Amino acid sequence: CKYLAKAGEDVVLVGPSEGHGAHGACYDEGRIYRILDPLESWARLAERSIENYSSIVDESGVDFYQESGLLIFGVEDDFVRQTREIAFHMGTHLEDMSRD
Repeated sequence: CKYLAKAGEDVVLVGPSEGHGAHGACYDEGRIYRILDPLESWARLAERSIENYSSIVDESGVDFYQESGLLIFGVEDDFVRQTREIAFHMGTHLEDMSRD
């Protein structure tokens, strides 16, 4: 759609209403985004997408994100272990704040 619009074509996007439900974390000003994920494919997709955020801001004039970090806490489960492994594999900075 972006490239059609840049070429001068009229573009309309149609999607579901997000007035209720779990989609509340997806509104532009409250969007939750992260690179860290227990699945490398999702982590890589997020990384590539986030790399383009500044150009989207430059082109649109809409400042829709602020980088603030991510805090994951809880028991040492598969999610935490896999996320740690993916972060190490991708070279993503991760600070372990455990008491150990």
